[in-house]
Amino acid sequence: MFRSEEMALYSLDISKDDAWEVMNQLGKNSTLHFLDLNQREQSYNRAYASYIKRCDEAERRARYIEEQARKFRMPVQKAKSLEELLGIVDKMLKERNKVLSSS
Repeated sequence: MFRSEEMALYSLDISKDDAWEVMNQLGKNSTLHFLDLNQREQSYNRAYASYIKRCDEAERRARYIEEQARKFRMPVQKAKSLEELLGIVDKMLKERNKVLSSS
């Protein structure tokens, strides 16, 4: 991987249809930093506020499942690295897309 000490600012316009896949791939690159260009806008008025709420809810559910697993002494296996976790998520998304496209 090429690393540079130089910093550059880029603007990227992505269609909503492609945004998830593009952002997922960009998120794998640890050398990126995103700027919030809508800092003054209230959080509940932002275009992705519903996605943030869904993430918060998913996090709450994951904590609950983890608590229940501990309560019943079930082992919880966590990903060893971010790359491993992203690989698992990619695999799940591909399997889900196969199921959705076949129906």
